[in-house]
Amino acid sequence: MTKLETCAIEDTNPGQVNLYPEGAFYKAYQKSAWLLCTRVHPFKVIARDLKGLDGPLLSVGFPKSSCVRFILSSGGGGYGNLNSFFDTVFSRTTSGQIP
Repeated sequence: MTKLETCAIEDTNPGQVNLYPEGAFYKAYQKSAWLLCTRVHPFKVIARDLKGLDGPLLSVGFPKSSCVRFILSSGGGGYGNLNSFFDTVFSRTTSGQIP
């Protein structure tokens, strides 16, 4: 998947986090990056110019091995696996839009 294809997905994002596996990392772009920074952890946002995109490409990333740390730092209790954690933390808002 190209970065432009990722941006197209994020343009239609209704307010959920999409994580993209890239090697040993998970990355989030555009709206997903904003949601991660406001709901989970104040990640350092990287902005890069991308040919064919009107503005900068915003992204955040973290190692796959850090998922457990984010579960523990956000309360973590009762989450039996990563899927239930991510379903709970990244569920859509009631309006279906980013607040």
